[in-house]
Amino acid sequence: MENTPDINFILPNDWFIQRPIDFEHKQYVLGSFLVKVEEALSRGEIYPYFTELSLHMASIGSFRKSNHFYIINKKFQEVDDEVMLYELKPRKSKKKFSEEENIELSKILDYAHDKLLQYFSICKSMWDMTFDATTIKIRKNKKNLDTKMSYVVYRDTFANKILVWECNYILLSGKKNDSQVKFKLIYHGNDKKFTEVINENSTSKDLSMPVFEVFSTQNFPLRPTLVPLFKRKIHLYFTQTLS
Repeated sequence: MENTPDINFILPNDWFIQRPIDFEHKQYVLGSFLVKVEEALSRGEIYPYFTELSLHMASIGSFRKSNHFYIINKKFQEVDDEVMLYELKPRKSKKKFSEEENIELSKILDYAHDKLLQYFSICKSMWDMTFDATTIKIRKNKKNLDTKMSYVVYRDTFANKILVWECNYILLSGKKNDSQVKFKLIYHGNDKKFTEVINENSTSKDLSMPVFEVFSTQNFPLRPTLVPLFKRKIHLYFTQTLS
């Protein structure tokens, strides 16, 4: 196996060139991964599989053209951590393949490309559907957005619970669009008023911070689906407002 960093994906970055270079074996390896993806999608879970499908598609495409695959030189902290283009590191395999292995590898790459594209398309359709089902509104203290900190409130009508997060908009570097939002859950219940939640659970206890309310018309899972979409919409709001 190539020496690649562990980023908690199911398939290794170089899975398709690990020996044995055998088409039926790689069908089984990829099939086992796609079964997990299919099971997750049936539960309405998008992440982290959307990210992993994207990486493997990029690697397969790159290897077909230039014998390079990609690794991501970062440690994932959340299931929905985004990957910036500069974080994709090309890695050229040092392995030498026989003529027979190259024939098998060509079949593996063609098959893997088609199957990954199929599941990526399904995942993207679910992402689009979830995006359309979610909305955000800024309820209070919009004038203080430049603090890059806010609260996010979600009234989960399906579970009859209210969730409140602290949200930080973080500039990661000087690169364009290299920023993200981080959520920290500070309340999950239905027995407290908003001011009580902030005074008892917030790190800053600052009631002057902007307050976003987020909505979903569909009962999707929170951590792998709704929260990632809430974060992306709030990130876009911050980016457009502060730019």
